[in-house]
Formats: sequence, structure tokens, C-alpha cells
Amino acid sequence: MTTAVCFKYFFERNVDIAVIEAGLGGALDATNVLKRPLLSIITNIGLDHKNILGNSLEKIAMDKAGIIKKNSIAVCGEKRPGLRKLIEKCASNLNAGYFYSGDVRLYERGELLEYRGLTRLIKGISLPNKALYQKRNLKLALLSAEILESRCKDRLAIRLDDDLIRRAVSKFNNEGRFEIIKYKNTDVVLDGAHNPDGIKNLIASLRGVFTKNNFIIIFSVMKDKDYKAMLKRLASLGGVIFLTGLKNDRAINPVELEGALPSDKPFKEVFVSDNIGNSMASALKIGKKDDIIVICGSLYLVGEFKKAFLN
Repeated sequence: MTTAVCFKYFFERNVDIAVIEAGLGGALDATNVLKRPLLSIITNIGLDHKNILGNSLEKIAMDKAGIIKKNSIAVCGEKRPGLRKLIEKCASNLNAGYFYSGDVRLYERGELLEYRGLTRLIKGISLPNKALYQKRNLKLALLSAEILESRCKDRLAIRLDDDLIRRAVSKFNNEGRFEIIKYKNTDVVLDGAHNPDGIKNLIASLRGVFTKNNFIIIFSVMKDKDYKAMLKRLASLGGVIFLTGLKNDRAINPVELEGALPSDKPFKEVFVSDNIGNSMASALKIGKKDDIIVICGSLYLVGEFKKAFLN
């Protein structure tokens, strides 16, 4: 119903381009009623929703590849060669043009980025979000925009110039995805990473951006997630963790979460709290001057923090 309402709204607003994210997988998702997409973009493959999509990366890749349509264009950001070949084969079987984001480059030039695409060179790009994974996402987005302009001219009334692209990227804001805010003179990182791959990318970005800081983690997660693997990865940061309750029936009880903590890679200290308010108050109290508070595990948790502390 939500998908149908979304399509109707976009139609009534006469949008130039609608970016439709598949809700779950691809092949059987409600969004897959679209028969002639301009592009089908597959970002990367992770082990999530295994009970529905399959219990292996290969099965999940095949399900996601179900969004590729006959005689269309497929764009892929998956780095692992085996999974990429599966997606490329699906595209080939459907006579779809295939592009891989690894065939274009994004270079760091001081604080700015430089994109070297299929035919395009764009210098002086400023990306506000400092997460390492957002650079990969940006490369995939710029490649997709470049393909749209060159391959879909007959179907589009807009043209992309370098200044427009630079302005668009400079205004990029993705709430709850490595979103860094200041709260009471403390850096707080909000990241809705809710599976092991998401946590892995979060940790890489934290280490890349905050090279000399210690971390205080506030964590909550839904029951159906692989929270044991998530906690094991978070423990590698060697910080303090607050296991936090959430006002959500799907959320795991923090006491139960405590029982899932890894024994081989322990946190420095572990606290259990009923809600984000108590966790945040305690984190601010024990935190030292340069400590970073990281709120992660669920976008619901990020939402409750924003409601409680940022109105």
C-alpha cells in the first residue's frame, strides 16, 4: 500500500526522476512492478534478512539482481568478484548493459575529491559526510548520473553540468548515517548500522576519522538481527558500551543483549540502561574531553535520541 501511494504521489507531482529503493531484496519486492526503469543499481551485498532472501551471499545477490530488466541498464557497486560475476551474468541473460563502479575513480585532492568517470572529469567535489563508505556510494552515484545523461538523453529533459553536480554533492545530508553532531561540547556520531556489514563500515570510518580518540558506544538492536556478530565487531574498538532499551516491540531486551557479549574481545566496561536518556546522561558523565559517543545498531535508536535531545 505504501509503495502504491508513493508511485501515485510521484506521478501526480510529475517528478523528473524517481529514485526507488527496493524494500527487501529485489525479485519479489513490491517496487518490482516497475517494468522499464532507467537504471537498476545494486550497491553491495550483505547478509541481512536471511530468513526471506536466503542464507548465503550468493542467494541474496541473485534476489537483488531480480530488479534488472530486459534490455535495460544495470550498475553494480559490489566489490567481491564472485558476487559481481553473478550479477553481471543476470544482466547479460537479460541483454542489459552492465557497468561496474570499480571502472571509474574517485581521488582525494586534499579536502576535495576528483571524479574520473567513463568520459567525464569533475574536480573540486566537496563531500560533507566523512564516512569512508560514502565515498564508495558517491562514486556509484556519479557513475549512474553519467550513464543517465549519456544513455537516456531521449527520455530525459534535464542536463547535468559539473557545477550542478558539485553543488548537489556539497548539500548531501544523510541523517543517521555517520552523522556527526556536537552535544554539550562532545562529538556524537549517529549511525543506524543494523547488521554486521554496517558495523564493519562504521568501525572503519570511526578509525579513519577519529584516529586518536576513545569511543563510548550506545547500542540497541532489533531481535531479528545478527547482534552477536555486531557486538563482536564493536568490541574491537576497545571502548565502553551502554546496552540500551528501546520503545519498540521488535527491540531486544538490553539484559538479554548483555548475555550475548563476546568473551574473547571484551569491552572495557559494560552498562545496561532502560532508555537512551539514561544512557546518554551516563555517557556524558563518564566521558573524557576527547571521547567520542557513538549511537548505533538501529535507526529507531537514532530517532529516539533525536526526539529526546534535539527536539
